[in-house]
Formats: sequence, structure tokens, C-alpha cells
Amino acid sequence: MATDENPNPSEDGKEVTSWNQWFHAVWTDVRNWAVANKLRTIGTGIVVALVLAGTLTVWTYLARQVVDEQAFASLEAAFEALDAGRYEEAALLIRQLQDKKQLAPQDYGGPMFILGAIRAKEAEENTSPQQRRAAYLIAAGYLKQARARGFPAGRADEGIYLLAKSLANSAQSTESIPVLKEALEINPQWSTEIHGLLADAYLDLPTPELESALQHNQTHLEDQLLSPTQKEEHLLQQGEILLRLGKQAEAWKVYQTLPETAQRHADANILEGQLLMSDARAILIDSTLPNADRYARANQKFEEAIEVLRKAQMKDAQNKRRLPESMYLIGVCYAEMGPKYSDAALDQFARTRKQYMTLPEGIAASVAEADLLQSQKKYDDCVAAYRRTLFAVGDPSVYQNRWLPLSRLQTRIRNAHQGLMDAGQFDLASAMLDDFHPLFSQTEVLSIRAQSLKLNCVSKLTTQQATDRLEVKDRQQKARAYLRQAGQVFEQLAKHHFTTPSYTDILWEAADCYIQGQSYTQAARVLREYLKYEITARRPQALVLLGQALLAQGRYDECISALQECITLHHHDVAVYEARIICSHALREKGEMDQAIQMLLDNFSDDTLTPKSREWQDSLFYYGTLLHETGRYEEAINRLTEAVDRNVSQTILAHYLVADAYRQAAKEPLKRYEEAQSDNEREKQLESFHHYLNAAANHYQEVQQALTVASAEGDLNPLDQAILRNSYILRGGVLFDLRQYDAALEVFRNASSLYPNDPIVLETYVQIANCHRRMNRLVEARGALEQAKVVLRRIPSNADFSLATNLSRSEWNELLDEMSQW
Repeated sequence: MATDENPNPSEDGKEVTSWNQWFHAVWTDVRNWAVANKLRTIGTGIVVALVLAGTLTVWTYLARQVVDEQAFASLEAAFEALDAGRYEEAALLIRQLQDKKQLAPQDYGGPMFILGAIRAKEAEENTSPQQRRAAYLIAAGYLKQARARGFPAGRADEGIYLLAKSLANSAQSTESIPVLKEALEINPQWSTEIHGLLADAYLDLPTPELESALQHNQTHLEDQLLSPTQKEEHLLQQGEILLRLGKQAEAWKVYQTLPETAQRHADANILEGQLLMSDARAILIDSTLPNADRYARANQKFEEAIEVLRKAQMKDAQNKRRLPESMYLIGVCYAEMGPKYSDAALDQFARTRKQYMTLPEGIAASVAEADLLQSQKKYDDCVAAYRRTLFAVGDPSVYQNRWLPLSRLQTRIRNAHQGLMDAGQFDLASAMLDDFHPLFSQTEVLSIRAQSLKLNCVSKLTTQQATDRLEVKDRQQKARAYLRQAGQVFEQLAKHHFTTPSYTDILWEAADCYIQGQSYTQAARVLREYLKYEITARRPQALVLLGQALLAQGRYDECISALQECITLHHHDVAVYEARIICSHALREKGEMDQAIQMLLDNFSDDTLTPKSREWQDSLFYYGTLLHETGRYEEAINRLTEAVDRNVSQTILAHYLVADAYRQAAKEPLKRYEEAQSDNEREKQLESFHHYLNAAANHYQEVQQALTVASAEGDLNPLDQAILRNSYILRGGVLFDLRQYDAALEVFRNASSLYPNDPIVLETYVQIANCHRRMNRLVEARGALEQAKVVLRRIPSNADFSLATNLSRSEWNELLDEMSQW
């Protein structure tokens, strides 16, 4: 049972108890000693009084110090501390002022200015490039707030100067340039430094402005008070600017002006190496030299450059300040020396990237490594390299890279992605896109992804080089799946553009992808959204696509309604012709055949639609099929024959329907023959009967021959396969009705050899048996039936008989047994 008492106290508890007992014993001894006589009592009282008085005095002094300190926490005191270089004191006073919350609104700029000035001073004294840049970034933030709230009186010029300097040194080049120009006008005492900062800023723009950078660099160098180190630094910068401007000879002249005793020998070697590389490139494009001589001389220059750059590495071995640049440039030399040096270039870029991935040289080396891997078709490795680069780049707003400015980096990455697409590496290209943000905005990433998916899928759908029908079908299914994904991405992109004029254009792209991807439900939804906001442009086409999507879903009334809007309100638009064709399909599905036919006739009555147009030819073909379906065979024959002659897109099907129309038309004279009262009438109807059947047999044979030729060139699609199979069977049947039994036997035998494992072969054996029976060959007839039984047993148990015949397996068994009794 639980209890609050602890029968076994811990060691800690024992220790506390012993301390209490000891203190109590000491206190008792002291008290007894103090009261033992009057003199001890008086002395003890005096000591205790002195201790209490001293403690009170100390606390009073400290309290006054705090009160005095708070009393002097003012902006004036903070500025005095700032000007005297007592930065910690100035920052402390600002914090106290902020805690007291007693500043007037007009004074808010003061604390921000002081904090910004302190951070700028700290940045200036920091030796770490990364920490220095971060401190300037914070300083710029404070100083921008100070400017927005108003610089303190008499501090505006200094504030502009500090803000310009902080922006320039924190990689905010674009924002810094107008502020630097402003500072230059109002702070002539700092003009030399500002010109130097402007030269750096123009070089660090996403698209560097080299001429402006050169101008400010030259102005900076005009200052006679520059130290030798400062002059050398900006001479080196001038040489690099001239080199990037393509002014090679001038760059060499600047290099020659560098003093022999220059303190920064490694920097001079870096410039010399780049000049030698530029000389090599000039040789490579010199068309006056023979190819072999050109490459040999260029590579010699590249080798000289590599030697000079290696000297820079040795001179910079201690602080390694220029080592990343020399390593990267050596890799560039190898890369430009030709395929023989590709492995050396890859190795050099990889080492540079591994050691300096966070520096501009490491990022440039990583991109160059990826480009080389892609050129060697090492796609998995190259994508890994690109993705590694994208991760390292980070926030593009603070990206600075003299070797690979932001605009060039983005171009290289886009080109790499397009290269993967062109090489058919669609999955790898998609994986690469996953890391495009933040180098590219989310909107741009979505746009690239959507367009890539669409181009990929359209390519798969239109390029059908495969001869294997299953391979083609598989490719088409995958393409349509990707198109549906593209539709989804376009929809996401549209949400980002909802308030822009591009919104409906992007929705249109989404709908188009869904239609091609056969996702008709999604297409209809997007098209309805499109029609909410699009009043004029492409509205007729949108209504047609909506009708197509609704037709595919079996929503016939909605389909007809959308298409009627197009036909009625946009009767002058060419989309009306397609709208009538699709509307005719919907009316046909509803059984409204007269209206379906009238829709097509309206297309023919429009003078602007010519027989050469796709819509006119489609209308002709569908009109013929509707006539065939409604039993108007004579008219169907005329229209469908015209369709065959005009070589419409569905010529084979049209030709097959012509043959079938002749076969069906033969039933009417046969009926009249049986009803005829005179020999003349019977002879006339019999002649007509034979005419139709002979025409049907001839057309079936033409269809059969055309498809046989087509099958020799590649697999037929399922529809053409069915037409070919039916042409054999129906032609044989027509010949049988014409009592041309030997010809019919030949057709049926050919069919049985072509489809030995298809349930349709049972039809051929039965027809073979019928032909033999008509010619009194009963033995041969029974033999054909026995062979049919063998084939029936051989047909797989899971075969679908309904695809080829009107009988099931058991019904075929019964029929063959019954016929065997002949």
C-alpha cells in the first residue's frame, strides 16, 4: 500500500539534516559566547551594526549608479559614444532607450543609424570574407530602416555613404549602384573609395556592365594617394575588365605596368594565366592557320597558362587566397584543350568543387564538371552534378560569381535541362527540375516543367518508328499519362497567374494537355473555368473542345448545348465546322439521326468550306456512315465512294463501308425477286442482286489487298485488323451467295490459315463445309466440321468468342455436333 512516509531516507536527506544540525550547533555556541559577559555582548552588537550599515551603503550606491546610468541613456550620449569609438557602450545605450520606449517617432532613425554604423565598422574590421559580408548585410538592413525613418540631423551624408558601402559589400549590387551614385555626389571626400565600390558593383551585376566598371576603375586609379597595394589591386582589376571586354592587347599593357616587386605576386600570375588563355582562344579561331597547327599552338599557350597558374598556387600556398581561382582556371584550360584532356579537366573540376563548393570557383567548377559529363553522355552523373550545384547556389538574391554571373548560370542550367530533353532523358530532366528553385522562381519552374512534359509527350505521340504494335501502344499510353501530368502542372501555374492576363492562356494549355491525354473530365472542368474569364479570344475553339470532352464522357445533352452556343453565337468562326461534326456525333448517340445528318449537311451548304479542307472531308465521311447506318445504302455508296476517291483520313474504313453497303443493298432486289409475279421482273431483280454482290466482292477484295500491303510495312492497328478479318469472311460469304463455291472455298481456306487460333476460324470451317455440301461433297464437308472440332478444343479456355463470333464455346459445340449429322 502506498504511503507518504519514506522509511529509508536518501543520502541527500541525511546530508541536509546533518548540515542543519551543524549550523544550529554553531549558532548556539556563538550566541552563548556573546552573552557570557556584558563586554562581549556590546562588541558583538557593534560588529553586527557595522555589517548592516555597510551592506545598506553598498546597495544604495549601486541603486544610484543604475538610476544615474538610466538618466544618461539618451541619443546624444549614444552618438557621443559612437563618435568616440565606444561601440559597445553606444549599442548598450540604444538597447536601454528601446527598452524605455520613450523615443519620439521623429527620433526612430537615430537608433537604426547607430546600430548600422556599428555593424558597418565591425564588418570593416572582420578578416573573414563570409563574416564580413554577413555583417555588412545586417548593417545595410539597419541603415535602410534609418533612411526610411529619417537620418538624424547632420548625419544624412554619412548615412548615405554607410548605406551605399554596406549594400555594395553585402552582394546587393543592383540596389547599391543608385545609392553609391548618390553618395558620390554628396560625399566627395570618399569619392576614391566609392569609385572602387562602383567598379566592383558593376562587375557583380547579374549581367555585368563592363564599360561602366572600367570607367570607375580608371577614375579610382587617378587618386595619387593610393597605397602601392591598393594601386596594384585595381590595376589587376582593370586588366581583368579589359580582358572580359575582349581588349586583349590593352589588358597585356596593364599587366606590363605591374611593378616587379609587387606584393601580391599570385594575383599577377592569375591575370597572366588568363591572358595566356585568351591568347590560346584567339589562336583557335584564327582561320588563317591550318587546323593541326592551330590546335597545337593553342594547346601550347594553354600549357603555358597552366604553368603560370601553378606558380600562383605555390606563391599563395600559405594563405591560399587565390588557390581556388588557379585551380578552377587550370580545369578550364584542360577542358578547352580538346577531348584528349577531358579526364584531366574532370579531375581538376572535381577537386576544385570538393574543396571550395561554397565559393564562386567551386560553383563554376561544378557546372563545368556537369557540362563535361553531359557531353560524354554520362547522364546520371551529370544530373547529380547539376543538382549538387543548384543546392550549393542557395539564395540567388545574394549570389555573386565573377566566373559565372547569375544570368549565365541560369542560361547554362536551362541549356543543360534542354540537352537532357533533346537526348530523350526525360525522367532525369524532371528530377533535375526538382532543384531549380530558388535559382529559378516557382512560377518559372512550373512553366519549364509543364512545357517539358508537353513536348516530351507530343514527341512520343507523333514519332511512331516502332514496328511492334504493342510497343507503340505502350508508348502512347505513357505519353498520355505524361500529358495528364502536364495538364496538372499547367493548372498549378495558372493559379500563380490568376491576376495576370496570362491566366486564361495557361488554362488553355492545361485543357489542351488533358484533351490529348484523354482525361476528358479534367478537360471539361478546366474549359468551363476558361470560359468564365475568356469572352472573345479562342472562345469558339474552347466550346468545341468542351463539346469533345463532354461527348467522350457520354454527357450528350451538355455537349449539344455547348456546341449550339458555338454554332449560334460564333457562326462566322471556322470552329463552327468542327462543332457541327461533334454535335452530329452526339445527336447520333441519342438516336436523333435526322438532326445528326442535318448538322453535316449544314457544313456542305456553307460556301466558305472547300472540299480540300479537313472538316469538309470529315463531314463527307460521317455523312456517308450515317446514311449506311440508316439503311440508305444507295446514297451511302455514292457518298462513301466519293470519300474514298478524295482519300479522306479514314479511307480504308470508308472503302470497307462501301463494300458492306453493296452487300446490304443486295437484300432489297433479292426480296423483290421473291415477291415478283413475272419472269421478266424476277430476271431484272436477279441481275440487280448479282450486280450488288459482285460489287461488294470486288470492294472487299480491294480492302483486303490494301490492308495486306499495309501489314507488310508494319503492324495494323486493332480497327484495321478487324476490317481485314471481316473482309475475308464477308467476301467469302458474298461469293457463296453468288454460288461461286470454288472461289469462296479459296477465300475461306486463306482465312483459316491466317487466323488458326482465333475463334473466327470456326466460321471459316463451317463455310468450307457449306461450300462442299452445296457441291455434294459430303465427305469433305464432314471433314471440315471435324477439323473445326479439333480447332475448338485447341482454342484457349480464356479466349473471348464475343470479339469474333456471335456464338459462345458451348453454342459452337452444339452447332458442330448438329451439322455433323448431315
